[in-house]
Amino acid sequence: MNLYDIAAEYTETGLWLSQCNGTATEAHSDPADCRGEDCDKGLDDLGFTNEDLTSQAKASVLADVEAFVNLCEEERPNVFDGLTNEAIGHNFWLTRNGHGAGFWDMGLGERGEWLTKQSKPFGETLFYVNANGEAEVQ
Repeated sequence: MNLYDIAAEYTETGLWLSQCNGTATEAHSDPADCRGEDCDKGLDDLGFTNEDLTSQAKASVLADVEAFVNLCEEERPNVFDGLTNEAIGHNFWLTRNGHGAGFWDMGLGERGEWLTKQSKPFGETLFYVNANGEAEVQ
C-alpha cells in the first residue's frame, strides 16, 4: 500500500467531482468554457491535476488519507487486502462525500459497510479554485 498513490487517486476523483462554479481562470480553460456562475464543469474537465493544488491542499489530502488508512488498519489490519491503492483513494472520496457510491457498493459485504462507517466522520470536502487559479481543499 502506498499512501501517495492513494492520495493521487483521491485527488483525481475529487477534481472530477468538484465543479468550477465559474471560478476557473484562462490558464486552465478557454474563457467561454467556465466563466459564469452557472458553470458546472468538473475541475478535471478544465485541466486541473494534482499539480494545481496548493501545497496546503496537498498536505491536507495526504493527512486525511493517512488518518483514514491508519484508523482502519489499527482496528482491522487486513481490511484493505485485495483493494488497489486506486480503489481505496477513489472510494474514500466518494464515500466521505455521500456520492451514492463507495465502499458499501463494491461487493465487499460487511467489510464495505465497515469502511463506509469509518469514512463518514471525515465529513464532506471539495476542491475549489482560489484567486490565484490554484485548487484548494475545503
